[in-house]
Amino acid sequence: MWLQPTSAQAQTQRAMPSDTVTLEEAIGAYNERATRHNSMLAAYNEAQQHTQQAIAQLNAFFDFYNHRFQPRKTDAQLQQMLPPVATNLQRARGILATVAFEDETRQATVRELMAVVQRGEARLRNSQAFLARYLRTTPVQRPVLFTTRGGPYEMTR
Repeated sequence: MWLQPTSAQAQTQRAMPSDTVTLEEAIGAYNERATRHNSMLAAYNEAQQHTQQAIAQLNAFFDFYNHRFQPRKTDAQLQQMLPPVATNLQRARGILATVAFEDETRQATVRELMAVVQRGEARLRNSQAFLARYLRTTPVQRPVLFTTRGGPYEMTR
């Protein structure tokens, strides 16, 4: 491709071949690519923030689990611990589905973050299963759920 001068004198010259673009067109195309790239970066960063929030919330639940749900919380408070994790992971997954970088290196980072989201979702499912079992158990029997090592009630991480 050839760049065509854009001065008034050049515009009065005879037409250039069809594979020629003006400097303004070249700059415009570059700016469009840069704008798309920046938009993808912003979306990726937002997905990363949601993922980090979900991980922090899930880690708070794990810490609470590791302390055998002490200090005590009501069942209603316990039920409110995991939905924000699910929301953040769903948002991250949805945003990542829209991110498509042109270069492979950046696309690989998107796949890596998606793998983190998927691992978080698996841990969330395990946590939800444990919490559901915990809430179905009578309060007197709940401490037993924390002592079964490797059994059906141990939360797998």
